[in-house]
Amino acid sequence: MNRFKTKKEFINGLADLEAPKGFSWDLIGEKYAPDIVRWRNDPEILSFMEMDNKLKLEEQLRFLENYDSFDRVDLILSAKKPVGVFNIKNFESHPEYGAIMGEADYRGKGLGSQVKLLIFKYWFITLNKEEIFVKNKLSNNKVIKSNEGWGFEKYREEGNYIMLRLKKQDFLDKKLQS
Repeated sequence: MNRFKTKKEFINGLADLEAPKGFSWDLIGEKYAPDIVRWRNDPEILSFMEMDNKLKLEEQLRFLENYDSFDRVDLILSAKKPVGVFNIKNFESHPEYGAIMGEADYRGKGLGSQVKLLIFKYWFITLNKEEIFVKNKLSNNKVIKSNEGWGFEKYREEGNYIMLRLKKQDFLDKKLQS
């Protein structure tokens, strides 16, 4: 089996991933480490993270040093400066979408939903994938309800988390028809 086949496919096709107007995509890199650490440690974000410990810059740099060995892609969304990080991990088993709208000025304005739509169109239409998952804390009712509005359905519970699955046809029916 070709290790990280889907990851390579995802990265090789990035030119086809549309960015919101006025924004651009970049692959994660060392230059973004301070922003990611700051975002990850923001109390509004940290409370909903799977790993809810404070992140240190050295830990993020170590993660980036080993990045190629992970089955994931992290994309930085930037305007004039980086505003968030969006990822898909576990490509070869249960592909899982995650997002951090890091800059508070960009939260609650629909940008995260716009990004999600563009990434999912790329995932389901361009790359022709059949499903994607999200993992949310059970206490994060707002995000769970939002994901259900996208057509996600409960897949399983894991301790304090719920894993939801979105099938390609449900996405096409629910999001592209509206």
